[in-house]
Order: sequence, then C-alpha cells, then structure tokens
Amino acid sequence: MKDYSEWQFSDVKGFRAGDWMQDVLDMAAQIETHRQRSMNQFVDDRARKAADEIDLG
Repeated sequence: MKDYSEWQFSDVKGFRAGDWMQDVLDMAAQIETHRQRSMNQFVDDRARKAADEIDLG
C-alpha cells in the first residue's frame, strides 16, 4: 500500500477533468487531514512523555 500513499503528476501529455476530479481532491484532502492529525498526535504524545519524565524535585 505504501507504493500508493504518495503520488505526484509527471510527464502528463493530456488531461481531461471531469466530475470525478472533485472526488480525487476530496480523497487527497482526507488523506492529508489524517496524516496531519497523526503527526500532531505523535508530537503531543512525545511532549507528554517528556513532561512526565521531568523531575521537579
């Protein structure tokens, strides 16, 4: 599945947009939102773990 998790356009010789394009954009937005939430959760978890390890005295 990793092969399809990142994609980009290259060497496009022609393109015909249609109603389906909105679906592609919606899917890309959902993927990016999930990726961002995942990264935010990871950063938050690391910050909490680091804070738990602080010895105040």
